[in-house]
Amino acid sequence: MGLFRKKPDPLARRAQSLNRRIAELEAEISKLNHTLTPEPNAPAASATNASKPSAVRPQPPSAASSEPVFEKMPPRPNDPSRVGPQGQEAVHLGLRRPLWSLWWRRMKRQFVDPPPTNEKLVSYLAAGGIQGLRPLRYERRVARNRMIFIFVVVGLLLWGLLVVFWHTR
Repeated sequence: MGLFRKKPDPLARRAQSLNRRIAELEAEISKLNHTLTPEPNAPAASATNASKPSAVRPQPPSAASSEPVFEKMPPRPNDPSRVGPQGQEAVHLGLRRPLWSLWWRRMKRQFVDPPPTNEKLVSYLAAGGIQGLRPLRYERRVARNRMIFIFVVVGLLLWGLLVVFWHTR
């Protein structure tokens, strides 16, 4: 009987299947890398093999050469358009005070939740679309009821203190 058995978690099952798939792909990648590396006693490319594109990776420079290999970069001319407006350097260095609008935006950002990174997951949680997870509206109701209870208890305590204070006077 399944009375004392825990319900299977769909997210854990999905994570396990994805981990298995990742392990399979890593094994396949290592197998392909092994087949692509040339063997040291392999014969040189013959005329029949020359027409086929080579699947062999170029060998990295030997460890005997101590000079590093750098990528060639085109020279960057001094572009005056890349420089910010006058005085921007001072703001970045912290020498000038920021504008009031920047301060106000920063304060508003402290009290507003950031947008969700995964909106589809948020919609699933809000609607209760994933089995085994409580919907977000249920969680909000529980938190709201908890806060109402706390306010009622604190209100009763304050009322009791006021009654005691008034009777002693």
